[in-house]
Amino acid sequence: HVAGHGDFDPNQPDSATLFLQDGTPLKSMLFRAANYGGAQQPLIFLNCCMVGVGGELLGDMGGFPGNCLRGGFGGVLGALWE
Repeated sequence: HVAGHGDFDPNQPDSATLFLQDGTPLKSMLFRAANYGGAQQPLIFLNCCMVGVGGELLGDMGGFPGNCLRGGFGGVLGALWE
């Protein structure tokens, strides 16, 4: 579970960012490149503005939803509101 602030630009889905308490940005691509959970495929809950919104990028899902699923999470729960 992550709670904080997020940012999403529908014209650039892979620029989706969530911000930690100290302001450190985490880009959605970080989650795509990882291999989380293995056979367990955990659920990730991102309680941050707009990070539940995805977008298409070169025929694949981008943003936090697409990148987290690609990185091995079994499900993504994220906020759609600003």
